Amino acid sequence: MSETTQNPLVAKSSFVFKVILVASLFFQASLLAYLSWSISPNRTEVGHLAACTYVWQKEKLDVFHANPPLVRIIAGAPVALFCNPNYDWKPYSSRPQDRREWKLGKAFIAANDLDYLRLYVFLMRIACIPLILLGGYFGYRFASELYGQWSGITFLTLWTFSPHQQVKTPTFIEIV
Repeated sequence: MSETTQNPLVAKSSFVFKVILVASLFFQASLLAYLSWSISPNRTEVGHLAACTYVWQKEKLDVFHANPPLVRIIAGAPVALFCNPNYDWKPYSSRPQDRREWKLGKAFIAANDLDYLRLYVFLMRIACIPLILLGGYFGYRFASELYGQWSGITFLTLWTFSPHQQVKTPTFIEIV
């Protein structure tokens, strides 16, 4: 039996690619965390804020049902589990054609202090950063397996430094 020995140059370059992968994802996570705090909430996040907290409070997925529920469940977890927001579900309507998330969002904002609302939005955004990092990792792996390590690094560079990623990703609604 012959032992297979790995070329030291290949092992060294593999290590370099792993370091680049980890450094890029760490940089992206840090940048997104900073932007999540410094970018003010947008108007659609009002509805998402109510929908995310509603999922955890009522254990129903019928608010903001136009979007898949996974992001709502993940985003609402830190607020529902670690904070104590005030809830006002009076504007809720059971009719499916009603877009009740906007009325619930306004009621949620009215029921809570504005300083806490910024914290709630920040926590929801931070909870979604692992989804973006998973997208970067699996995109890197996919491109690397198809076309080689350099294409994986190219994908990761575009993913990490894309203006769209940097501007839209800190708002947790854009992940969907």
